Amino acid sequence: MTSNLSVDPDQLTSAISRLDSIASTLEKTLGSHKSALSVVPGGSDEVSVAAAKSFTASAEHFESEFTHGVGAIRDVAGALRDQLAALTAHDQGLAGDLKV
Repeated sequence: MTSNLSVDPDQLTSAISRLDSIASTLEKTLGSHKSALSVVPGGSDEVSVAAAKSFTASAEHFESEFTHGVGAIRDVAGALRDQLAALTAHDQGLAGDLKV
């Protein structure tokens, strides 16, 4: 089966840069708001302490999942970067075969 696939290396490079930029922006955003994710109990009573612990635990879970998501974005950018390198090497090999 033959497939016609067209890849524009400049567009792929641009997409990789955008993904890296998005990941960096997300990391900076989380870093700048991280302290706001910890909840201090409003009082020393059992309910206030339990609520604060619950909110903080949820925030920690959010942070973990958020970080995992940023890592996934970076993984996609890395996979695209690897594919671009392989495509470029393949194209250069074909171009070399055409030289006389």
